[in-house]
Amino acid sequence: MNEWKAVVGVDVSKEEVSVAILGKEKEIEFSCKNSSLVFEKKVSKILKGIDKSNILVIMENTGNYHLKLSCHLYECGYSVSVVNPFVIKKYSEMKMKRAKTDKADAKIIANYGRYEEELKMFTPKSDVQYKIEIKLKAIEDFQKAINIFGNQMNALKNYPVCTPELVNPYRKTIENLKKQIKKLEDEIKSLVSDNFSEDIEILKSIPGVGKRLSAAIVSMLSSFKSFETGRQVTSFVGICPSPYQSGTSVNKRGRISKKGNAYLRKLLYLCALSASKHNEGCRLFYQRLRQKGKESSVALIAVANKLIRICFACLKNRTFYDKNYYSYMEA
Repeated sequence: MNEWKAVVGVDVSKEEVSVAILGKEKEIEFSCKNSSLVFEKKVSKILKGIDKSNILVIMENTGNYHLKLSCHLYECGYSVSVVNPFVIKKYSEMKMKRAKTDKADAKIIANYGRYEEELKMFTPKSDVQYKIEIKLKAIEDFQKAINIFGNQMNALKNYPVCTPELVNPYRKTIENLKKQIKKLEDEIKSLVSDNFSEDIEILKSIPGVGKRLSAAIVSMLSSFKSFETGRQVTSFVGICPSPYQSGTSVNKRGRISKKGNAYLRKLLYLCALSASKHNEGCRLFYQRLRQKGKESSVALIAVANKLIRICFACLKNRTFYDKNYYSYMEA
């Protein structure tokens, strides 16, 4: 068991947080609105007299809802850990505890924090990294909107009264969105070149790794600084091979796992399409899997697994891509 003076488990939702505090002699549960200031005021009052660095605050990665809280608590001096929800789910199943309320969830999270010996401590990213991440997601949202308006514009052609006057609003919206995407891409390029030029140059040396994936790695994954192994990376992203999948990273129908970071998985899959044609090691790996009877989607996700491991190895070793070495790297 860890020697924390108190462990605070937090179940975070959009509007509210449910909290379970496990102290040396008492347990306290409460709920409050999802406000960093309100939460910290309540916790500091309950745990008055305890050094904040000896208080572990642990919560699940909720995508966005936990971000302000975790950053604020870190700045206040608390020891903060943000864990993958899948890890908490497996812990709950192992303990045969099925939470039926948010407060029960918070207690399960707190218990995990109390007994887990190898917790990763949370460190906020830089403002630049968060800006890049937001801009990348905006590009994805705008691209989705372009696809929606484009499909609708094509559907209008089936109407007998379809005229340029009716189509133009769609066309102009698409043009404006494309301009916004170009503007965002230029801003991202400037941010990464000013702050992460060496990392970007290393990633650019890997055939198949595009600008967006490179930017995502330096911003969303902090250039792998908090990861020790390639497997940790693939697990975080959600393309870690399952023991039931014979070395591939998808289920029987070749779908991408829903665990981990969906945006990174999508980027990796798109880059795997390119790498399976232009990266010799990935191309041979893809062909070998196809010859073994694997579906194309299964083989591509295995290529994505291999590609992110190559990115990890190059950045960790501070070396440019060498096809004679990395082509034979295990996926």
